[in-house]
Amino acid sequence: MTKISRLFSLSVALMFALSAFVLTGCNDDDDNGPMTPTQNIVQLATANPNLSTLVTAINAAGLGSTLSGQGPFTVFAPNNAAFNALPSGTLDALLANPSDLAEILQYHVVGQRLLQNQLSSGMVASLLPDAALNVNVSGGNVRINDAANVVTANQEATNGVVHVIDAVLLPPQEDLPNIVEIVLANENLSTLGLGVAAFPAVLTALQGDGPFTVFAPTNQAFNDLVDADDRFSNVSDIPEETLLAILQYHLIAGSELFSNNLADGAEVETLQGEKITVSRTNGGVILNGDANVTTADVDASNGVVHIINKVLLPPSMRPQTIAQLAVATPELSILVSILTSPGFEDLLAAASDASAGLTVFAPTNAAFEGLLEALGKTALSEIPASVVREIVEYHILGTVALASSLEATTYPTLLDGESVTVTLGDNVKIDDATVVIPDVVAANGVVHVIDAVLIPSLYKAALGTIVQVPLFSNDFTTLVAALRKANLVGALLSDDVTIFAPNNAAFEAAGITSLDGLSAEDLAPILTYHVVGGKVRSGDLAGIANGIVTPLSGSKFFLSLGDEVFINGDVQVTGVDIELGNGVIHTISKTLIPPTQSVVEIAVALSQADEPQFTQLVGLLTRPGQADVLSAISDEDGNFTIFAPVDAAFEAIAETAATLTEAQISGVLTYHVIAGDRPVFSTDLVDGLEATTVNGQSITINLGEGATITDTTPNAANIIQVNVLGNNGVIHVIDKVLLPTL
Repeated sequence: MTKISRLFSLSVALMFALSAFVLTGCNDDDDNGPMTPTQNIVQLATANPNLSTLVTAINAAGLGSTLSGQGPFTVFAPNNAAFNALPSGTLDALLANPSDLAEILQYHVVGQRLLQNQLSSGMVASLLPDAALNVNVSGGNVRINDAANVVTANQEATNGVVHVIDAVLLPPQEDLPNIVEIVLANENLSTLGLGVAAFPAVLTALQGDGPFTVFAPTNQAFNDLVDADDRFSNVSDIPEETLLAILQYHLIAGSELFSNNLADGAEVETLQGEKITVSRTNGGVILNGDANVTTADVDASNGVVHIINKVLLPPSMRPQTIAQLAVATPELSILVSILTSPGFEDLLAAASDASAGLTVFAPTNAAFEGLLEALGKTALSEIPASVVREIVEYHILGTVALASSLEATTYPTLLDGESVTVTLGDNVKIDDATVVIPDVVAANGVVHVIDAVLIPSLYKAALGTIVQVPLFSNDFTTLVAALRKANLVGALLSDDVTIFAPNNAAFEAAGITSLDGLSAEDLAPILTYHVVGGKVRSGDLAGIANGIVTPLSGSKFFLSLGDEVFINGDVQVTGVDIELGNGVIHTISKTLIPPTQSVVEIAVALSQADEPQFTQLVGLLTRPGQADVLSAISDEDGNFTIFAPVDAAFEAIAETAATLTEAQISGVLTYHVIAGDRPVFSTDLVDGLEATTVNGQSITINLGEGATITDTTPNAANIIQVNVLGNNGVIHVIDKVLLPTL
């Protein structure tokens, strides 16, 4: 036995891994061998490919002739998988030491023939002197030494019987150290040893009979604990009561759990009272999700030790996550309400992730209330969720920064492209906020409580300016998104401006339901068409000459003033004089679209549409004899009002038209055109209005249930479509041709 002790003392892993790879044996009690065996035990094993390693070992140990002899023998035969489960190099070491190998193999052999139904629970002597096997029979299953299962029973031979088992059996060692001796003998476990020695009751128990299972953290594991957990600066700082609970959480009393007894998903109750969760990956054992068993199955006289690379903390002692800390702090309830709102799931998950390393500058409830007051709001729900999200992201760093490690510099936040500025002095300041409670340490980072909400650069620049109004309003999210996409926010922050601001519904009314597919170049002329330089209040509108307004885009638009104010005839000014800082906002019912074609180009385009209009009108305008008329109404500086007859109107006077000279046709065409200082929109029309046309004759506007135009005939043409805007005038569509005096 001394040779075996000497061999297995070379490696702790070699000493105690021989009982690994436990499976459940399940066999009936019938004799599965042939009625009349023809092979001896060695021959039977040689014929079984799953016992090839055992045959190699038998031959190397010089036991072939013995096991081929008269017997009778019962052999508990480890299969190839059992030998493969031994630590790397173990089998080669045994094969190189025939005498030690022979003793181990003899421990697998009983000097009598015992079929499975003849086995009973209890000790049975092996061929190895003074070394008995502990047989346990339960429910038809046979287990040897509480380490190996019989997986195939009753393989009968001429000189005995073979029972195939799934683990290599280790002869008993009378000189095994107890758990305390193992810990004290391992220099990598010296911190654990000092901890155990500090509690006499624990020390005495681990020197007793047991059995115990101990998960033993290395010295480095304890160092990692105090480095990561700011509650402790070193191991000696851990309060006695806390240290005792931690040690007890690493002990399982009353059970000797080898690694093959630690099943995936198992929850093991500890002496401390809380449970450890077991998981297995690629054959390795992991505790509580992140502590790896680095050396398993260190056998002791009173149990087993598993060396681990991380100190296990009971759930009740683990630091809270940032999310848990915030929930537990009443003064942070508004921040918690934000993180638990729809759309913030990823930020809440990060604040709840124990592996995340974050720094959160957490505004108090009073800080949020101060922001709402400054914005003229009563609740955060009045601010767009996308804005609130960017503000929250601006309060989070992707690294852990304790107050003592903060430097007077900038730190990038989770908000892309944005950094906070740290100022050091009597108090630590983050931008304009003061840290009132520093270093609230969490499992996944640190929280610094601050007395003001941090505002990202875009929003901070907008405060007190006219941009603040749409930026912090749920009604103008499309406008703000368009301004940001077109990079126009900055243009509205300094000089005085007036914005005729379309809300979300106004964009939809103009057919703009999404900004997808619209580039900055597409959006810029539309947006600047809504912006006028200087502060133009509602009382100033009546003083604008002819109601002609030239916005920043350069394309003019036209006001119609009356009981209501309209722009370009069909866009109503719905609210006026929202004034702040550098500007004024008037809200409008529909997004203004600047014209890009002249009235002639519009008519030509409509004549070529899938359902064409104005083919007759365009045909007349493009006759060689009408070149002067066409040229006149194509003037880009004009302010024309065109009453444009549809094709059916010209078809109704086809016989008359066929008799007209070119001069008369010119008279008819110019009778449909009014030229003046500004176009005439539908909102400019009044009942009984007489308007002089370009040919010098008048038409009369009649307003009733609809709008009609009376010519010299007198004919009454219905206005069936209004306010088709061009860059040099406006088109109103009529259903009859107006006839002047020819």
